Amino acid sequence: MKTAISGTPGTGKTAVASCLAERGRHVLFFSDLASGYVCGRDEERDCDVVDVEVMDEQFRRRTDDLLVEGHLSHQLSVDQAVVLRCYPDVLAGRLRQRGWSSRKIRENVEAEALDVVLIDAIERHGEERVAMVDTTERDVAVAADMVAMLHDDGVASGAGDIVDWNRWLVEHAG
Repeated sequence: MKTAISGTPGTGKTAVASCLAERGRHVLFFSDLASGYVCGRDEERDCDVVDVEVMDEQFRRRTDDLLVEGHLSHQLSVDQAVVLRCYPDVLAGRLRQRGWSSRKIRENVEAEALDVVLIDAIERHGEERVAMVDTTERDVAVAADMVAMLHDDGVASGAGDIVDWNRWLVEHAG
């Protein structure tokens, strides 16, 4: 089974994946895998551009049981995806602590509120192969437990969270 741990930057992907790795789970970090597939730089977004399609040609050959962490990990040929979510105001605080620019924070908070990663994962894998875990107030170890259970039992088990930021969108409209 190959499971993506994806989500908007700041939702806790690396913390959860690191916790799982410390517990002996086979975890790959997208940033490590992508190093050989960087094809440019997006100066406006201040990030590398990765050729995910070429990267996936190699990744899909893997047959080992693993979790792959990263903002774009759901774009790989995985069996299922767990999308980590975080309430937009809390996410903004996490990104501010990282020293991100207000423009970059706003872009990522809006992406989280609009379900951008979730929709992308569902479009790629189908709704029955995508689950969510809300990390807003959840301890990293507990979130890691949920991700491990979803990996082991399959996301179709229905054990993920229901996340809806529509109220936040209405409150922040305009």
